[in-house]
Amino acid sequence: MTHTLRSSRLFVSFVTVFTSSALISSARADDALEEATPPVVSTESPTQPRDRSMEHLRFEGTIGFLGGWSRYADSGLSGPLPADAFERGVGAGAPIAGLRYDVRLVVAFVRMTVGIDLAWSLFRAQDTTRTIVIDDGARTLSDRAAFLWALRFGLGLELSASEDVRLFADVIGSVRFLEVQSTLDDVNVTSASVSFAPGLRLGARVRVHEAFFVQLAADGSPFGPWFAGDLSVGGAIE
Repeated sequence: MTHTLRSSRLFVSFVTVFTSSALISSARADDALEEATPPVVSTESPTQPRDRSMEHLRFEGTIGFLGGWSRYADSGLSGPLPADAFERGVGAGAPIAGLRYDVRLVVAFVRMTVGIDLAWSLFRAQDTTRTIVIDDGARTLSDRAAFLWALRFGLGLELSASEDVRLFADVIGSVRFLEVQSTLDDVNVTSASVSFAPGLRLGARVRVHEAFFVQLAADGSPFGPWFAGDLSVGGAIE
């Protein structure tokens, strides 16, 4: 019995010593492995700030004065007068003046414009007096007034010249409504036309205070022909 008890104690001691040795060896092996393994260096680049230059969005509206010159002889005026009645007079060309209204959406550097022109021709009636042949007789014709209003659509680009100055170029398509009032002898007659004229517009926009700016532009078209310039003020929401 005593021999058996001693054998059991000896076996337990042997197992304890063996287990302790194994644990110590495993810990030393783990430490050696950690020392031999180089630290892992992250290759991920730091988060870059998002480029929002293409997300720039701006709404703006302008109102300004319009001035220029236009010819109406080829605009297709129709009414009681023959087509060649406007080869002279106001139809041959006259200065124009009026108002220009625009609203616009700008996305990044792309511009989309819708606008209205209200323009009157500037001339003296006596300077347009001429003689035309109508109904096999000579008649006296004078132009009294010419009014043009146009619905304009534009698509263009703009770029920044400085922090406060932006340059732009627009391709403009105008639906033009023209009315000419004349006097044939002692009778008042009206001629009118509706036409479409593509054109090009160039200009600069200068910010003067926060959301307010001043704009100077010039545009023209070979269909007419006509050319005009405008000085406008406006506001923007960004």
